[in-house]
Amino acid sequence: MKVLSGQKSLRFAVVVPKKVSLKAVVRNVLKRRVSHVLRDLSPRLIQSPYVALTLKKGVEALSFTALTHELEVLFKKARLLS
Repeated sequence: MKVLSGQKSLRFAVVVPKKVSLKAVVRNVLKRRVSHVLRDLSPRLIQSPYVALTLKKGVEALSFTALTHELEVLFKKARLLS
């Protein structure tokens, strides 16, 4: 669980299962990428107490910009992005 700095009410959990990659290094890189995107999106996010993201297989092939776009679309669908 990560609490974004300066945002006490925004808490995120990023879960990367072994189905995505058996290598812990790859799973940790994906967690860091998602955390970075969330940090960039945090000023635009609507306050929500907890958000859990579970990544699916195939996300390791996405570029950083594609990952950012996918998360923006996801948060707009969930009405968490203003």
